[in-house]
Amino acid sequence: MSPRDPAVTATIIAGDADAAAWLTLADECVGCIDSRAASDLRESVRASGPSSPGALDALCRIILGLECDAHDKEAASARRAFDTWLGDAERELGAGVGAHARALAELLREHNLHKDAVAVLTRATRATQHADLESWRTRCALGEALCAAGEGEQAMAVLRVLRAESEGAAHALFVSRSFARVALRLGKYDDAIALYRELSRDEGTPEARREALLQVAIASRSSGDEPTARADLSTLLEALQRDGVLATAFGARVTDELLALFLVAEDLDAIAVQERLVAAVTAACGSSHAATLQERANLSVVLRAVGHEREAEALAAELTNLQPEGLSFERSRPHLSPLVA
Repeated sequence: MSPRDPAVTATIIAGDADAAAWLTLADECVGCIDSRAASDLRESVRASGPSSPGALDALCRIILGLECDAHDKEAASARRAFDTWLGDAERELGAGVGAHARALAELLREHNLHKDAVAVLTRATRATQHADLESWRTRCALGEALCAAGEGEQAMAVLRVLRAESEGAAHALFVSRSFARVALRLGKYDDAIALYRELSRDEGTPEARREALLQVAIASRSSGDEPTARADLSTLLEALQRDGVLATAFGARVTDELLALFLVAEDLDAIAVQERLVAAVTAACGSSHAATLQERANLSVVLRAVGHEREAEALAAELTNLQPEGLSFERSRPHLSPLVA
C-alpha cells in the first residue's frame, strides 16, 4: 500500500484542497501508515482555520484513528491542533461556531465518543448565548448528547430549561422535538407521549404531524400499552390510506410498526394490514413494478407467519414466475423475514 500521495498532501498544504482530498489524506494517516502524513495533516488543519469543514472532518478521523491504534502521543498532538482550531473558530465565527460544533459532535457520537461530544457542545454553548435559532440548536444538541453519554437527568434538566425559555417562540417546536426524543430514549414514556401529542397538533406540516403521531404509538408500545399503540397505528394507517400517501416510505414504516405488534401475537389482522399496503403500492406503481412484487412477497411472509401456509406457498410460487431478473425478494422491512433464505 502506498503510504500517501505526495500530490494530495501538497495540494492540502497549499490550501487548495476540497473536502474529498482532506479525507483521502486522513484515511491514509489512520493507523500511522506514514507518520509524516499525520504531521502534515495536523499542521495544515491548524493553519486552515474554521473555513474548511473538510479539514475538521479529516482531523476528527485522525484523532479517532490514532486513539483506536493506541498512538496516544500523536493523538494528543492532534487534539491540541483541534483545540487550536476550535479556539480560532470561536473568535472568527462567534455564534456561528455552533454549526461546526454540532457537526463535530455528531461525528464523535457516531464513534461512541459521547463525552467528547458533550465537551465540544458545552464549549460551543458559551459562545452562542444568543436568542437565535443557531444557539437553540446547539443547546438542544447538548441536551441530546448528554442523554447519549448516560447523563439522563442532566439532559432532561437542560431541555426543561430550554423549553421554558422558548415558550411561545418560533423555535419552540424545535426544542420540543429534542425534549421528546430524549424522554423516549430515557424511558420517560408519559413525558414522551404528552410531548409528541402536542407536536402532532402543533407541527407546521402534515408530514411532521404524522411523524409525531407515529412516535406517540412507539412510545405507547415501549411503555407496554400495546392496545393503545395498536389503536393509534391503525388510525394513522387509515389516515394515510385516505390521504393517498400510504404507498410511501413512511407508509411502510407505519405498516411495519403495526405488523410488529400483530405478528408477535400471530394475529390474523396482520394479513389485512399488509394487504392494504400491497393495494396502495399496486395502485401507485402498477401490478408488475418491483415494489409491488416485493410487497406481495412480504404478504407471503405474513401469511406464513400467521399459519396460512397453503396461501403463502401459492403466492410465493406465483411470484417466482413473475420475478424479474436481479430481484431476489429479500425482506424490505425489519419485521418481515426474507422470503428467500
